[in-house]
Amino acid sequence: MLKALRFAKEQRPKAKWSYWGLPKIDRWDTYPADGQKKAFHKQSSEAQAWLMLKAAAPSFLAEQDWFCPSAYDKWYDADGDDPHRVELERAVIAARTKVAIEMANGRPVVSCVWHRVGDKSDRLFSADEWIEDQIAVALQAGANGLCWWGYDWWSWAHPWGHPSMPETDGMGDAEVGPYFDALHKQYGEHLASTIAAAGSESP
Repeated sequence: MLKALRFAKEQRPKAKWSYWGLPKIDRWDTYPADGQKKAFHKQSSEAQAWLMLKAAAPSFLAEQDWFCPSAYDKWYDADGDDPHRVELERAVIAARTKVAIEMANGRPVVSCVWHRVGDKSDRLFSADEWIEDQIAVALQAGANGLCWWGYDWWSWAHPWGHPSMPETDGMGDAEVGPYFDALHKQYGEHLASTIAAAGSESP
């Protein structure tokens, strides 16, 4: 990965390069001192510190021009808002962001968010839970900005990669394009208004 990063910089020296999803902290991992695999938010503070240190270990991370830690929920419970799952996701997003900030040393940290679930169900988050469970957590942890992974059209057109979104059942090409445009506009406007409101309430 270091060779690929250096090659990319050689080919496009004016571009700013980063790997998505790094530094990587797993939702479930094993702390060697106790040998048990646990959810990140259930680990001791010592174990969490060790896991965060492990995430910062790959040397090539230091050569990135910016950082793009993942802040989206890949395995969300599609059957309801499981408090345990939400607590775990928020803890992992915050930890990834904090490690990225420490490693960035002033370089931008732009968290990657997604308004859908990546567990092959392509469940659509409500705009509020998208903001509360991903965006707010990343920004509160210190992220400089957001990268919105919103490839709805591609996902709909390539169901072999992801199933068609359930809410688009029965739609054809003439309908689904305007639907996705309106959906992204709605979520984007809600995000912008939420950030504006938060800023106006700041001291």
